[in-house]
Amino acid sequence: MRDPASFNRGDQAPMASTDGRQEAFHALPVIDVSRLMVEAQPIARAAAEVYLRHTTPWFVGLVAHGSALKGGFIAGCSDVDL
Repeated sequence: MRDPASFNRGDQAPMASTDGRQEAFHALPVIDVSRLMVEAQPIARAAAEVYLRHTTPWFVGLVAHGSALKGGFIAGCSDVDL
């Protein structure tokens, strides 16, 4: 099985089958940070990629909230709430 970190958007990621003998494949989710403040987008994308890399077979979704979404985010000071 390939490391999920080696996949690009739109690639197929391996997922264990129910019988444990075969690999099923599903499309990797697209990481969309376009609704976040521009200053928060790079760190949110990097964090989302880490979550995705480690949880690909079980990944359902990830939601951003707080100042990165609503405004008031201060680069180098604010956290990104996921």
